[in-house]
Amino acid sequence: MSDDKSKRDPFSTFPALPCNKELCIYSGKKAMCEIMDKAGVPNQGKWRSLILYFRSLSDQDYLEQEQQKSMRKLVIQVTKERDYSDERYSKLIKDMHDIMNSPLKQKLQEALMETAAIAEEYSIFLDKNKNRVSDLGETTVRDIQSGIDPEIMIQNIQSSFREVISGMEKDIAALKAITKKDGLTGLHNRRSLDAFLADMLINKNTVQPIQVLLLDLDHFKNINDTYGHLIGDYVLQAVADTLKKPGKQYDNQEDLVYFPARFGGEEFAICLSGFDLEQAVEIGESLRKAVQHMNLTIEDNNGELVEIDLSISLGLAQSGPLSDDPVSDILRRADAALYKAKNKGRNQLEIDENSR
Repeated sequence: MSDDKSKRDPFSTFPALPCNKELCIYSGKKAMCEIMDKAGVPNQGKWRSLILYFRSLSDQDYLEQEQQKSMRKLVIQVTKERDYSDERYSKLIKDMHDIMNSPLKQKLQEALMETAAIAEEYSIFLDKNKNRVSDLGETTVRDIQSGIDPEIMIQNIQSSFREVISGMEKDIAALKAITKKDGLTGLHNRRSLDAFLADMLINKNTVQPIQVLLLDLDHFKNINDTYGHLIGDYVLQAVADTLKKPGKQYDNQEDLVYFPARFGGEEFAICLSGFDLEQAVEIGESLRKAVQHMNLTIEDNNGELVEIDLSISLGLAQSGPLSDDPVSDILRRADAALYKAKNKGRNQLEIDENSR
């Protein structure tokens, strides 16, 4: 077997072994080998190791819960059908890889869309300024040919030049703003979030603690699968609008910062400065309740109005003593707290243990 094939299918490298009940993994009172025998799983290393892997999915913390659920459905279907052919095995491996790669594909698609939007704006920027410079040249030629007073001509050229520079500066500022915003929701994007945290935690090395709330829209995949991605986008935009609202009350308070961002996919982040941990919890809980009471009504594929129930899970982490990489550290701890909230049943907030 080639190395490439081994990488695509790691389970095929396991040899078939004779049953050893003394060394067997037990599920209740029954040995796993006996359970697989009854399910008709062939005594082949690739099939049995694959089944055991699926049974251990709850220990794979790099997989999202929806991914784990989808992969379990695959193996349940196979054992029910008792189809252990090589063709079915190859399809199972492919489906498993598709499920594992789906979040990455989504993030890549979002990055490409964002890049395309920036490229389009940049193209418009170039065209506008090409026209401005061309207009400036034509105006200068007309003034020279008209024979007007040289001082007036110089004043006209200077005035036109200032207008060109002013227009370019505004376009550059707008272009910079685009690179910091998420195209779909209008929130700060991940690039802007990382820069903000780096500025607060490293550059300014602020004495006040910084809090990060990571939010995940519960069961969002079901919304996409049921109603389509356009409705999914609409839901993300509506949730983003809800997350923006609390920030308005802090706009004129320099000592308080409320920084909402789209973290990626259906995940969002709220960065807080000037608050204590208890206040951060209150903000997180108010957001959770606000999303839960949104009561979105959409038109389904049959043209009927359907109300979508929404909820979010939240993980909260607070900055502590500086680590080697404080930005990654606080995001990692917030993500671990979020994962705990999801495991406990979703629609709740969990605090990172090192933040208390």
